[in-house]
Amino acid sequence: MFKRSKERENAWPAFVDLFSNLVIILIFLLIVFIFLYTMTNVFSGPARENTKAKVAELEQVRADQELELKNLAERELQSQQVIMQVQHQAQQLDLEREQLRSELEQIRMAMEQMQMERDQTRADIVRYQQQVQDLEMSEADLNNLVMGLEGKIMESDAALRDREEQKRILTDELAKLNAALAESDERAREQEVQFVEMSTRLNRALANKMAEYMEYQSEFFKAMKMSLGGMDGIDISDDRFVLPTEILFASGSAELEPVGRTQLIKIANVIRTMEIKIPAGTPWIIRVDGHTDIKPVKPGTKSFKNNRELSLARAMSVTKFLQSQGVDKSRLIPSGFGEMYPISSGNDEMSLRQNRRIEFRLTNP
Repeated sequence: MFKRSKERENAWPAFVDLFSNLVIILIFLLIVFIFLYTMTNVFSGPARENTKAKVAELEQVRADQELELKNLAERELQSQQVIMQVQHQAQQLDLEREQLRSELEQIRMAMEQMQMERDQTRADIVRYQQQVQDLEMSEADLNNLVMGLEGKIMESDAALRDREEQKRILTDELAKLNAALAESDERAREQEVQFVEMSTRLNRALANKMAEYMEYQSEFFKAMKMSLGGMDGIDISDDRFVLPTEILFASGSAELEPVGRTQLIKIANVIRTMEIKIPAGTPWIIRVDGHTDIKPVKPGTKSFKNNRELSLARAMSVTKFLQSQGVDKSRLIPSGFGEMYPISSGNDEMSLRQNRRIEFRLTNP
């Protein structure tokens, strides 16, 4: 197609050459005519006749050439028409060529796009192949897992059948237990009535016993206070008789002082009297509780590590002395609480003195 267009573009110079040749021929004929006319005026006689003959020939030639020129003109007109057609066709071809160039550019871009898409497709194919391989491997793993799960399902089915059998057995046992429970509920209702009656009697007996203990406590504390002759620092609070440790011990010591021994002899006499007054079938004890203040023991004081050890050692000293005075050892229970359970929460000397104490409690075991 491009070769044909090139041939049409080269047709114009050929017509230009033809037209130039025609112009040259006309100029040549004009020169010949002028020459013959001059010769006609110059020559006469036979020469003139010859000249006329030649002129006639030249005129004939000129006529022929004019005819030829006319033909050439006609052919030139036809050539011009052909040239115009060719130019029109050339313009059309130029348009077609530009259109083809545009189409070729679009085709080239489309081919580049197709190449990119083909490259992307190849990459996708490679990726998909890898995914397919991974899926095949996963499928193999899933198959193995499914086989394992099927085995577990079979085991579960067997276990389920065993559980169903156990459930049936348990259901039968539950029915028997429900029957037994109903019977037991009936007995329980009967026993509950008996329990209420027994609880009522027991509460009444406990109330009587507590009243009896309170009576013994009141008598014990009254006798203790009278025996000690209104000594300073002695206190009776609810169910306890409080004796300051300053009466019994030196600071930081668990060894009884002579004055303290004298006071404990009086307390032992009161306890022996209570042993006679309280009926033999009534269980009772006297708790001897040792307490200290919040100040820590001094290092090296009788090897006591802390206040609790000191308070317990003091309670045991009191208990041993009372036993030595004839008090039944089964009636005495020593214990040490150190700085815990203070009577007063202050840090002044009065508060600290109140917290350093020995408590006697008459209570049931």
